[in-house]
Amino acid sequence: MFLDELFTMTDVNYDTKIHATPIHRHKAAGEVEEEALDVDAEGIEREEHTPLSALTVESKREAYTRAHQNVAEGNARAWYMNGYITIRADSRSQLDEDAEKVKRKLESPPAKCVPVAPGNSQHECFMSASPFGDDLYNEKASPARERIVFSGGLGAIFPFVSMSYDEMDGIRWGRNTHTDEPVYLDLFDRGTAPHIITIGMSRAGKSHFVIEALAEWFLDRDDRTLIVCDTQSGFGDLTNLCDGERIVIDSGQPINPMHIEAPPEEYWGEEDDMADGPASRYNKADIADEASGGYNPFAQKTDEVAQLVVSLTQAGEFMAGEDGNTSNVSIGDKYKTARYIAGMTYRRAGIKEDDLSTHALPSPTLDDYIETAKAMYDGISEDSHTVGGTTREIENRKKHIDALFTGLLEVIGEGRFTHLMGEGSNSLLNEDVRMAYLDLQQFAGDANVEKSIGLQIALSQITQKIKQAPGQTIFMIDEAHVLYGSKRIVRWLERASREWARYEACMWSVSQSPEEFVHRLDSVSSGQENKRQVIREQTSMRQVFYSPETDVETLSKFGLEPGQINTAKNELTPGRGHDHSESLIQTNDYDGWIRTKIETLPLCADKSETTGEQEEDKLSELLEVGGVGRTYGKQLSAEGIETPEDLLATDPGAMLSITTASASEVDHWLESALEITSGETVSKPTPTPEPESEPGSVGEGDAPSGQAASVEQSETMETSEASTESKTTSATDTSQSNGTGPSATGSASSTESVEITDVEGIGNIYGERLSAEGIETCSDLLDADQETVVSITDASSGEVGRWYENAKADGDGVAAADGGSPNDG
Repeated sequence: MFLDELFTMTDVNYDTKIHATPIHRHKAAGEVEEEALDVDAEGIEREEHTPLSALTVESKREAYTRAHQNVAEGNARAWYMNGYITIRADSRSQLDEDAEKVKRKLESPPAKCVPVAPGNSQHECFMSASPFGDDLYNEKASPARERIVFSGGLGAIFPFVSMSYDEMDGIRWGRNTHTDEPVYLDLFDRGTAPHIITIGMSRAGKSHFVIEALAEWFLDRDDRTLIVCDTQSGFGDLTNLCDGERIVIDSGQPINPMHIEAPPEEYWGEEDDMADGPASRYNKADIADEASGGYNPFAQKTDEVAQLVVSLTQAGEFMAGEDGNTSNVSIGDKYKTARYIAGMTYRRAGIKEDDLSTHALPSPTLDDYIETAKAMYDGISEDSHTVGGTTREIENRKKHIDALFTGLLEVIGEGRFTHLMGEGSNSLLNEDVRMAYLDLQQFAGDANVEKSIGLQIALSQITQKIKQAPGQTIFMIDEAHVLYGSKRIVRWLERASREWARYEACMWSVSQSPEEFVHRLDSVSSGQENKRQVIREQTSMRQVFYSPETDVETLSKFGLEPGQINTAKNELTPGRGHDHSESLIQTNDYDGWIRTKIETLPLCADKSETTGEQEEDKLSELLEVGGVGRTYGKQLSAEGIETPEDLLATDPGAMLSITTASASEVDHWLESALEITSGETVSKPTPTPEPESEPGSVGEGDAPSGQAASVEQSETMETSEASTESKTTSATDTSQSNGTGPSATGSASSTESVEITDVEGIGNIYGERLSAEGIETCSDLLDADQETVVSITDASSGEVGRWYENAKADGDGVAAADGGSPNDG
């Protein structure tokens, strides 16, 4: 639409009138030919004077040649066309200003129109611009003010207004920056799977938008279910607003991993009753035919149970000192055996693969699973649980069961997973829970086997929750790159993305690392599926916030063209430091991308800042304790432990249950807290004042720390840059006056003083792996090659990159404190 820039103006009051008169084919061909002759004559004249300018004439000649062929030999329709614009304003000055705006829009690309002043024909021009007026101005003008266009040119004018995005039950995505109209789009009305991916740099405005959008969507109707999953503890306010249930996945809550839910009753009918409606997608042929790719909830659940049992087996073997491959039985053979036993266990409980109504029966438990395995072991014979009934097959079957349960019984005997035995209880599956917040902060950056088992169970429960939901469900994953770093979780997400649409369930992935969605999980060979690509292809909506650091190739895989990539990298407004943010959104059923403005409500902004300040105040004393850190600090503070004294007064066993720390970490906290309270020197670096500064005085060119912080937050960019320069000069002067001041060696010493486990995101498991290779401090990490760190820890490259950023920030923070600059608050 070449008049798009005109039709999307919202600050000018104007009307547009287009006159179009069809021309007979032969007449149009003749007029095009005459104009082509004029172009030829112009070309000859230009070649005589300036050969270079004749090149532009050649392109015109080619255009007229194609036009003549289209109208004379093809099916193109030709029209005489011209247009009129009427501008209205409250004052003469405003009218002149608005007229100039419209003129610039018309003259600039892609329109490149030629505005013509009416001269002495004001009345005729005004009549021609009226909605039902004839083209009097053109009839009077000589020569006629009109041009020949073809149907494509005429069609490119329409529509005169931009498309309106106002879908009932839609989520509010902000305001269209072209029209200033609100954009409401329904995730569940896109014609395909209702999944969405939201990407953008940290602090671009993603979380703020998602929280507001989800709250508005969930509270609008009573039949909606909302589940949010986060590793940063950032959705507590949303949970409180929605009267939701906060569930901390800590691998200790009694739970039945074999619990299975039946789909709603409308999916239970016989084939003859399933001609219409959603139940037609669940007929018995589909359910029984897993090999053909049909949906099979029974097979899905037995697969989940088998994966869990194999994981438990591996955990038990590691605890027993084995290498994870007992009796040389492959993981594949263990999985097949575990899945076969799972199917037998469900069938013994009356739950059948081809009868969804039986899925409403009481679910079996892991105790029943073990009993079934024992019965199978004792009952294996040539007539039972075998194909050929040979002696070798019988021996192999028993060997596989032995290998499977050596580790399983070991881990259960240790008492580590006894909460998985019995019927258990899970508030997520409570029918009264419509909103649930799965707090996964202990999984951030931690690949511990026990915790990955807890995450497996949590995800399997989400599928069961979706099956019992009365209406639409949104499952939102914030910091989704954490989960996408696990091959096992990616397999689960890929399968869920294909199957959840049957239950009107949306998977909403939000991440600051878009490369996690496009990088291949494995090398893809013939017949091997790229599961991340499948997840991306299953999304019907994509949303992009400000992404200056994301490479062009990654953005292009999300469907952005070069112009939109430039917008995402350079033009979108990030949320941080502004009263609004901007994003680009695209749906499968609309062409192009929509640029939206997402406004921040003042109340939300103030509340966020106040909450952050209060949280800093509450944690300030606790963070002085060596090794506590922000994650453990939040867990302790939630239970009223906010000072070193509170820490010493708390039973160590209670702290182990409150937090996800190990016993050695708790011992370290207590030692550090004791040093602080007894007045001894604390190993953790703390800010020291300038030796030459008098108490309460401020040196020349310096500012009190509180004032400096205020200037950094509220002044303009120039002021901030000046403050930075002032800080740099101050640090340099101090170094020069002291000879060997802290600024000369502060960076190295500060990073050396920060232990590797104190770097945000590393945690104890990764920390132990790094320490085993001699990487024990922040400085060691910064000196190490990133690829080496990836191979040592098995973490994703994106995750390791964030460790380096956090390590640099930790080093800078300690260096500033050691430097003692008066401007550092």
